[in-house]
Amino acid sequence: MDPIQVAVAQLAITVAEPDANRQAAADAVAEAAAVGARLVVLPELCDSGYVFDSADEARSLAAPAADSATLRQWHDLAARHGLVIVGGFCELGADGRTYNSAALVDASGTQAVYRKAHLWDKEKLVFTPGDAAPPVVDTEVGRVAVMVCYDLGGPQRCVRGGGRPVPDRAGRVLDQRLAHRRPRQLPAGRAGAGRPAHGAHRRL
Repeated sequence: MDPIQVAVAQLAITVAEPDANRQAAADAVAEAAAVGARLVVLPELCDSGYVFDSADEARSLAAPAADSATLRQWHDLAARHGLVIVGGFCELGADGRTYNSAALVDASGTQAVYRKAHLWDKEKLVFTPGDAAPPVVDTEVGRVAVMVCYDLGGPQRCVRGGGRPVPDRAGRVLDQRLAHRRPRQLPAGRAGAGRPAHGAHRRL
């Protein structure tokens, strides 16, 4: 099988600076695409930033998935560079609640949105936990399942569905073997195989 190259982006995310954060993500995706990446993993909450002063601050930075400037940007980037993007964003649900969410986006648009179920520490004061199992999506680079950071403790929910978990992490724990500038090569159809990919809030 031909190898699939996966880029794990590390970004310097700033709270409440979504335009700058989206530009950093766009630069990272372009850099990854230039060296042949087919799947790019962006950090948790990479549009809003992570450490909020209050739940109200997080809510002010959240947007519905159907009207998210971040997801529209990822769609454009995925189409332009011919790749798949998995990344975290601050979501405002139709129920008015704020979610720590991740999306899988390709050239045809948003294929899945997942809401973090296992909230960590003070995240519980800001976000509502999701109640759905991680989505398992057939993509051009293989079957991919999406989860966020602390959800890594329960990957069997998506593995039973045939997926390979690709957690989108904030960098609290960083696998240095995935922190190199060059993408990691994985066998085709097994994106996320081996140790899970995750990003940190530092520049790729």
